Amino acid sequence: MKIAFLSSLLVAVLAMADDWPIFRGGQGLRGVAEGQIASPLRLHWRAKLGKGACSSPVVAAGKVYISTASGALLALDLASGKTLWESKLGASTEAPPLVRENRVYVGNDDGAFVAFDASNGKTLWTFKTEDRIKGSANWVMAGKTPAVVVGSYDMFLYCLDAANGKLLWKLETDNYVNGTPSVTAKRVAFGGCDGQFRQIDAASG
Repeated sequence: MKIAFLSSLLVAVLAMADDWPIFRGGQGLRGVAEGQIASPLRLHWRAKLGKGACSSPVVAAGKVYISTASGALLALDLASGKTLWESKLGASTEAPPLVRENRVYVGNDDGAFVAFDASNGKTLWTFKTEDRIKGSANWVMAGKTPAVVVGSYDMFLYCLDAANGKLLWKLETDNYVNGTPSVTAKRVAFGGCDGQFRQIDAASG
């Protein structure tokens, strides 16, 4: 199956001065991109994604990263669409990746949250939750520790050390956590299927 990136997306991305390394572009999830979209729009390339993809692509340092329904994480060349590397996630994946400091973080439908080397796709560490991960992770400073926060259908929001995947804290909710947490200053904000919106301290949870 071949999936074509919308030409409007590609033209916008190619025109942007900044990367789009996370779902909705940045920690605050504002979904606002800089730059102008040239007209007329045209298709730049197509990329074959196996069984297809439900994940949104992200862009960093001239590469497009996308997770697929066949359980793969792909890194594509932004200019040509050529596959640079492919890594196995072990299960179907809908969560958009997060790219931060030459690492790619993504969770899958088996509840595994994995960190990859953005240069070559090598697995750096894996953290296992108790249920599927549907939303993107976000990055945060947990005190002085660079960290990532991600929700799971096991009803927890997790904060993990970005370097090694060590659990820093977790917060239990009353239902699935299936969205992407927003990060502002020293706080993490998120909603879940329990119908509650929470703001929590990034250092302690």
